[in-house]
Amino acid sequence: MAGRRRWLGVGGVLIAGAVGVGAWCWTGASGWAGQTTRPGPVQPLQIENVLLVLQEQVDLPARETGVLASLEVREGDVVTRGQLVGSLDTRLARGALARAQLELAAAKHLAEQTSAIDLARSRHQQQQQRLAGQQTAVEIAERDSRNEIPEQIARRTLTTAESALRRSQAIRQKNAEAVSEREYEQQQLAVDRATLDVAQATHDRETTRLKARAQRELLRGQELEVEAARLELEAAEADQAQARLQQQLKEQDVQQRELAVEFLELRSPIDGLVAERIPNVGEWLEPGTTVLRIIDQRRLRAEGFLPHAAARGTPVGTRVEFETEEADGVTRHAGRIVHVASEINPVTRDVQVWAEIENSEGQLQPGLRGRLRILPAGKREP
Repeated sequence: MAGRRRWLGVGGVLIAGAVGVGAWCWTGASGWAGQTTRPGPVQPLQIENVLLVLQEQVDLPARETGVLASLEVREGDVVTRGQLVGSLDTRLARGALARAQLELAAAKHLAEQTSAIDLARSRHQQQQQRLAGQQTAVEIAERDSRNEIPEQIARRTLTTAESALRRSQAIRQKNAEAVSEREYEQQQLAVDRATLDVAQATHDRETTRLKARAQRELLRGQELEVEAARLELEAAEADQAQARLQQQLKEQDVQQRELAVEFLELRSPIDGLVAERIPNVGEWLEPGTTVLRIIDQRRLRAEGFLPHAAARGTPVGTRVEFETEEADGVTRHAGRIVHVASEINPVTRDVQVWAEIENSEGQLQPGLRGRLRILPAGKREP
């Protein structure tokens, strides 16, 4: 019994010590130091052995098949987004582009020409004016063809002359000397003249009817001329519309040729530093072949692990400091939490966190390890 009590006493001391140590620090895989349970100022969490990695790096590939004609940068050169750093052989593509641009200029010139439309429109308007004049001429001719007044006057005159002649004949039968021979001849001449006037009026009326028919035929011909002018105008407008469509096609062709030249050029997609130059000028490249590796060291990513309990109190935006021990002392670099994993490691019960560390002066390098201090709540960036 005495031995058993001694073991219980030792066990109690060990358990109490373990609980006390556990209240001070956590020694899991992430290696962070906690804060004491005693009242006092809140101390920042620390994650040991944090690794710095590149946050942004790009393998610049060739996008077309061809010979690498130029490469303007070397390892260590600083490049900017959109900078031309090299090119495949663009001679054939640029020749095709120049031809497409000439064809576009010709198509644009044709599309801007309006002389054919102007001429067709002018002719159509002229034919319409002639049609209006011909319609008036038809109306006049038809009115003349329906005018019976001259014929009626001639017939009335004939009837009067014939009545006078018959009266003179009746008087002369009773008294030959009552109507002189001269007067009788004049009355006979009046009848003959009136007869001719009736014939002339009838002829004139028939003539005006024929003229009206002729004017109607001319009107139909003029209507055909107007229709022909309208069709010519529509054809000219259709030709211009087709020329404009041809211009649009040529514009698209030029855009495609420009894109073909652009695909042969090599431009940096980011601001950064040339870390590796792989092929040499003159080598044959296939689409997807990496030409340059470009890295951005202005901002690095610190990767570490937190216990899930601590991770819940460390939202994105929390300010941090990355510490490294150099020969001349400890250096600190500011940053902020940019990612807190939503999954918990089932073995270690840790949560991965990422912090973005400012490195505008280039003092830090990828692959460096250090300590990440998570500043207390309230010191947080948006």
